[in-house]
Amino acid sequence: MMNIRFRTRFSIEQVFFIAQIAVATGLLLVVILLLGHGRREGFDARVSKDVVKDFSRMLSGPLALRENAKSPLAISLEQKLMFVAQSVRPDMEGDRVLKIGVMGSDVERVVKEGEAIRCNLGIHEGGGVESVEFSDEGDTEMAVQVADGKSLYLQVKRAAGEVMDLVLNARGIAKGGKVPGGLSCAKMWGEDLFFQKYGGARYRPMGKKVQVEVDGKYVVYLAEGDFLTFQDGKWCLVELGEAPKAAPLAKVVSMGNGLELEAWDGKGFSLFQAKLERERGKALRFDPQQVIQEAKMRTSRQVSCKIGKQRMTLQGGDWLLKRKDSWHKLRSKDEIDAFLNHELRGELLVIDSIDKSGLVRGNYFNEMRTEVQPLSFRAASSNNKKGRK
Repeated sequence: MMNIRFRTRFSIEQVFFIAQIAVATGLLLVVILLLGHGRREGFDARVSKDVVKDFSRMLSGPLALRENAKSPLAISLEQKLMFVAQSVRPDMEGDRVLKIGVMGSDVERVVKEGEAIRCNLGIHEGGGVESVEFSDEGDTEMAVQVADGKSLYLQVKRAAGEVMDLVLNARGIAKGGKVPGGLSCAKMWGEDLFFQKYGGARYRPMGKKVQVEVDGKYVVYLAEGDFLTFQDGKWCLVELGEAPKAAPLAKVVSMGNGLELEAWDGKGFSLFQAKLERERGKALRFDPQQVIQEAKMRTSRQVSCKIGKQRMTLQGGDWLLKRKDSWHKLRSKDEIDAFLNHELRGELLVIDSIDKSGLVRGNYFNEMRTEVQPLSFRAASSNNKKGRK
């Protein structure tokens, strides 16, 4: 019998161990391949398509995510400039104006959308932007375009031929300038009940609007959607198409318990947004028996009486204005116009009628004419006059 022997540098135990490792590795590879195949078959292609579609949109247009492609100079300039404001005035929609500022300074430049502006850049040793000086002779040109309501797209071209695309995000939209005329802190009163009752064709429509008192000096009558312009030191009503472009403009945005206003300056930038709360006056209490004393019939249409310390003769159509502790009958056209325009103020007693029996009827209004109290009293007959035979 022949004995056959194999010579190897591995022992039999080692060979079996290596074989076991190889088998396990092979099984692991098979499992991985099977799992990968199952995932591919179970993947929803529609989700993949949508994701790719959305991602492609993100990488296109002026807001493209291209940070990796930006130079240090572009990044520094983007941080140095800021989008301050854009014109949002209703009568300037086709001629939008933008305001660009420089961080850490009061330097600003106003430019129309699509126009190019020039500047000089101060570059520090590290390669960043140290200063920006707007100048028509500058060696750097910027083409300006609105990306959306909160972002501005700038294409920057330098004299050396370098082109940079920047996106400036609004950093708290600034106001357009000093607010004129006190409209943002005006007082809102109710409807003018005097105009509603006695206004006639000219003034009665105004009685349906609310009264807004500006600076305690004058009153404008406003309804939702009304526009105002600031001229000759006052806010006054204006049609949008007739508003002077160089003058500030305001609009009544909405009305309810309060009145919401928005205003713009002559360049179209926002001046303010404000809400005026309705003012509440004191409750109206008028007792004609205590105020009008010794009332007696003088004629069939006239009554003589004492009001306060004054003797007066009243008849239908009289307007009596109370100012402090005195009463004054409005007679002249100038006095009446001043009262109608709130230039002459006070509580008002209106005598509507006096009948033959001595019954006097009328109305009593508070100073802002937002409250009215009907009244009546009877004057004594002249037959009761002492000394008459």
